Amino acid sequence: MMDGKALDNVASLAWFAPELAVTAALLLVVLADLVPSLRAGRAAPAFAAIGLACALLAVFFYYVEFAVARHGGGGAAGGGLPHLQQILSGELGGATPPVDIFAGAEGVGRNRFGLLRVDPFALFFKMLILVSLLLVVGFSWHHRGIRRYGDGEYYALLLASALGLLLMASATDLLMVYLSIEMVSLPSYALSGFFRRDRKSSEAGLKYVLYGAVASAVMIYGLSLLYGLTGTLSLQEIPSRLRGTLSFAPGLLGQTPALSLATLFILGGFAFKIAAFPFHTWCPDVYEGAPTPVTAFLSVAPKVAGFAVMLRFLSMAFPDPAARDAVNPNWPAFLTVAAVLTMTWGNLAALGQTNVKRLLAYSAIAHAGYLLMGVVTVSSGMADAPREQGEAVIRVGREAVLFYLVAYAFMDLGAFFAVIVIADRLGVEDLDGYRGLGWRAPAVAAAMTIFLLSLIGLPPMVGFVGKLLLFKAVIEARLFWLAVVGVLNSVISLYYYVKVIRAMYLEGVPADGQTVPALPVPKFATFLLYAMAVPTVWLGVSFGRLYELVRYSLTGIAY
Repeated sequence: MMDGKALDNVASLAWFAPELAVTAALLLVVLADLVPSLRAGRAAPAFAAIGLACALLAVFFYYVEFAVARHGGGGAAGGGLPHLQQILSGELGGATPPVDIFAGAEGVGRNRFGLLRVDPFALFFKMLILVSLLLVVGFSWHHRGIRRYGDGEYYALLLASALGLLLMASATDLLMVYLSIEMVSLPSYALSGFFRRDRKSSEAGLKYVLYGAVASAVMIYGLSLLYGLTGTLSLQEIPSRLRGTLSFAPGLLGQTPALSLATLFILGGFAFKIAAFPFHTWCPDVYEGAPTPVTAFLSVAPKVAGFAVMLRFLSMAFPDPAARDAVNPNWPAFLTVAAVLTMTWGNLAALGQTNVKRLLAYSAIAHAGYLLMGVVTVSSGMADAPREQGEAVIRVGREAVLFYLVAYAFMDLGAFFAVIVIADRLGVEDLDGYRGLGWRAPAVAAAMTIFLLSLIGLPPMVGFVGKLLLFKAVIEARLFWLAVVGVLNSVISLYYYVKVIRAMYLEGVPADGQTVPALPVPKFATFLLYAMAVPTVWLGVSFGRLYELVRYSLTGIAY
C-alpha cells in the first residue's frame, strides 16, 4: 500500500486508525457519562487519555511504516525501530510516496487523489497534536471547575475537537479542509464558554462564536471562488487546472484578481485558527475567560493544525514559485504584512498586561507572527532566483516552521500549566499573586522561568534554536528587513516576560530570618511541569535529532 496510489473507502480504513481510536474514545466518554457509577469514578478522563494514547501509538506505527517502506523493507513492525533510528541520525532521506485515502473507486473520478493524505508530514503534525492533547487531559484531570460542571461533556467536546484536528493535518480536499476546521471550531466554542455560570467564560464563548462565524463565512466564500475557477476540490489538481485556464485564455485579466481574492479569503480562515492579524481580536478575551486548560488547548493544538493545513494548501495548490508568481503576485505580500502586524501587535499589547493569562494570550498572537515569517519564505519562493535555490529556501522555511511548532508546544503548554497550578493553589491570575513565588513554590517558579526564557528566545532553551532557524530562513529568502522586525519584536517581548520573573524572585522577598509558608503543589502537577520543562531545555542543547525528524517529515511533500 506504499506505492502512493489512492485507496478506496474500505482499504482506507487501514490508515484511519488514529481517527477511529479518537471516535471510539468519544463514544465511550458519552456512554460513561450516562452511568452514575462510571461518572463518579472519573471514567471520562480515563477513556479520553486511553483513546488519545492509542491514537498516538497508531500514528507512531504508521510513521515507522513509512520509514520501512522508504528503505525498501516489507513493513514488518520488528524492523521499524532501526529505521526510526536512521531517521533521527539523518541517514534516511528521500521522498516517501504518500497514501491518499477515501478516494471512492480507486483512481476513478474527480476524487482519485483522495480526501485525506497519509504521509510523514501529516503524521508529524498528528503526533504533536496528540501529545499536546494528552498533556491538556493531564492539566484537566484534577481541575475543580471542570469536575463541577461535568467531566463527560468536557472530554467529549475535547475529543470531538481532536478528531477535527487530526483531519486538518491530512486534508487534501477543499471541502474536507473546511469541514475539518469547523469540526475543531464548534466544540471549541462550547469549551471556551464551559463555565456556564461564570460571566467571563460565557462572554468568551459568545465572542468566539461571533468571530468564528465571520471567519468561517469568509473562508467558505474563498473556497467556493477557488472551486469555481478550477472546477475541482482536490488540492493536487488545482495547479494543472490553473495552468489549463491560463493557456486557453492568455492575458485573461479577470482570472488573477479573482484568484487573488479567493486565496486571501482562504488564508483569512487559516489566520483565524492561528490567531493572526487581522483575525486575532478574539484571542485575548477568549483566552482570559475560558477555563485555563481550555486556554492551553486553544493556544497550541488549533495553531499547530492551522499551520499544517496552511502549509499543505500552499505546497499542493501553488507548488511552483515561478508559476505562482505569474498566476497570483499579491498573496505572498499579504502573508508578509500579516506576519509583521501580528508579531508587533501581540508584543506591544502584552506590555501593559497584569493578568498573566491575558499576557500569554498576546504572547500567543506574537508567536503566530514569528511562525508566519517561516510561511512567508514558503509562499515567496524567490521566483526570480534559480529553481534549485528557490526550492532550498522553501525547504528551510518549512523546516523552521515545524521545528518552532514543537518548541512552542512545550514552552507554551508549560507556561499555561504553571498558571493553572498557581490559580488552583492561590485563586489568582494577576501578576500580584506571583510575588515571592520563588520562595513559596520554588519548583513551579523554576519551571515557569524556563518556559518564559524559552518564549523570549534565550539560550540554551529550545525557543532560541527555533527562532534562530526562523531568522535563518528569512535571511536566506533575502527578506532582511523582516528579520530585523522579528529581532526587534523579540527584544520588546523581553520586557513583559521578565516582568513575571521579576515578580516571582525580586518582589515579595522575605526579610532576613523570616520564613514564608510553602505553597503545597501536588506531586502529579510537579511531574507534568517538569515533563515539559526538561524537553524545553534538553531540545535546546541537543536539537539535532528533532531537526532530522523534521527534515524527514517533510519528505514527499511537493517542493
